[in-house]
Amino acid sequence: MTDEKHIFNAEVRDVFSGDDLVLMIDLGVDELHKRKRFRLHGVDTPNAVGMGPDTEAGKLRTYVYQLTKRQKLMVTVVSRDRNSWVGVIEVHTDTGVVNLNEDLISKGYAFKGQKVKQ
Repeated sequence: MTDEKHIFNAEVRDVFSGDDLVLMIDLGVDELHKRKRFRLHGVDTPNAVGMGPDTEAGKLRTYVYQLTKRQKLMVTVVSRDRNSWVGVIEVHTDTGVVNLNEDLISKGYAFKGQKVKQ
């Protein structure tokens, strides 16, 4: 994929970890949708696969699922390959827009070496 960013509407289908989700992405053409694994750009949360809800990873997975379920998502894809897409998720709620990437980074879940905005 080139450096061109693509923006799509989407819905969450599953949350593996705080930074690893499965989305149903509206491709914007003739009601075509694509089920795709989606990783949050710049975010690194603990792996929650097989982890209980009382662990840090499990709590983050639940937090992300509760924030995103049945909400309109706007995703900006910054890179993609056959297995997954990487990008930014904005959650549009009744009370406003939450940038999920920025939210998790502000909680300390940035990739090592990435600066956290103050």
